[in-house]
Amino acid sequence: MEKKTPAPDQELRVLMLAIAFPRPNLPTFAVWALKQAQAIQRQGVDIQVVSLVPWLPRFLGRKSATARKYLDCPPRYTWDGLEVEYPRWLLYQFGQLKRQSMKNPGPQQALAWQSVKRRLLKKVREFQPDVIYAHHTWTNGDLARRLGKITGIPFIVTDHDFAEIESCGQYAARQAYHRRVMQAAFCTVAVAKRMEQGMRKHILADGRIRTIYNGADPIPPAMLEKPRPPELQGKLVIHSAGLFYPRKGFPKLVEAFAMVATKYPQAILRISGDGQDRPAVEQVIRDCGMETRVTLLGVQPHQQVLQEMAWSDVFALIAIDEPYATVFSEAMSAGKPIIWASDGGFAEVVADGVNGCAVPPLAVAETASALDRLLGTAELRTRMGRTNRDLLESTLTWDANAAAMTMLFRAAGSQPANNGCPPAGN
Repeated sequence: MEKKTPAPDQELRVLMLAIAFPRPNLPTFAVWALKQAQAIQRQGVDIQVVSLVPWLPRFLGRKSATARKYLDCPPRYTWDGLEVEYPRWLLYQFGQLKRQSMKNPGPQQALAWQSVKRRLLKKVREFQPDVIYAHHTWTNGDLARRLGKITGIPFIVTDHDFAEIESCGQYAARQAYHRRVMQAAFCTVAVAKRMEQGMRKHILADGRIRTIYNGADPIPPAMLEKPRPPELQGKLVIHSAGLFYPRKGFPKLVEAFAMVATKYPQAILRISGDGQDRPAVEQVIRDCGMETRVTLLGVQPHQQVLQEMAWSDVFALIAIDEPYATVFSEAMSAGKPIIWASDGGFAEVVADGVNGCAVPPLAVAETASALDRLLGTAELRTRMGRTNRDLLESTLTWDANAAAMTMLFRAAGSQPANNGCPPAGN
């Protein structure tokens, strides 16, 4: 199968491969990937998504809630006009298999490719994409490379995880795996300059790489205007959101809040999310005596998380190695000052004292000081919030991201794959 160059007036077709993508039975999972795909669709691109799901024997669903998360996913679903298929394959990013693949992804990926090769090639024949767009070199980037080798269709990869890049400096087999994909790709996209620098240091110094930041959709005015519920009236509300695992640092955030809670008796902390680290979060809440001041909201629909942001006064997330958390963009769209960790990708687009407060990752005392500064001055919160909303709407939306990505797609669709991506701004 040979790649056919689209005519200038022909609609651009993009096949997106994204394992981290919402599923009908898990609509709150990786909503950011759906938002990006929908923004690309708004650019006039005909985009379809394939989100591969691990194959598991049906009997496991009777024993494991985790297994049911995969087994209950239907083979296809349409998200407001965006077609998504969920084929099964033999790749498992959890437990010992994930740890082994972090060192050497090749063996498991080769088996997984054979399990889904026929299905993906059928999809390519039916849809006839001009470009394949893969989220994460491991694993979708390798699938795009293999499809491109067979079909001649160029592909672009966006990586989203610092650890996946930096581990290439530790494990030669993983470095070779990433290098093969990067050398074959029309372009590799990083979501932060720090990630791009890591790619050049650990994988391919002269790689065809550029940074395009993620975004957020502006929060609807009706959500911003909706009155707070009675239990939040008269409160100073700090909001945070994310999956509960150690890197996110929610126990540290609770400790920092406890340090300023006495000074601000009307302040409360509300956290949207859940996960493996929840017992540690709950223990810190008890240890600090914050049971009446900290509320764990659990997993919520995306729209409800946005509403919590709209009702808040400050958004805080002090996770270590946060590549580019879209929750910051969403909080800025809500017009809120933010507290962020200085090592994250988002630190590249905001400034300490202008958009909120930068703190060292997981730093309790510095986070407490930042909370004290923002809780103590309503005028400062208002000024920073207004600045943040203006910055988001002018620069950091998903539509801005999609426009930059669509330029790459069009360049890839009209040139041989190895000609490379155009420089930033072109």
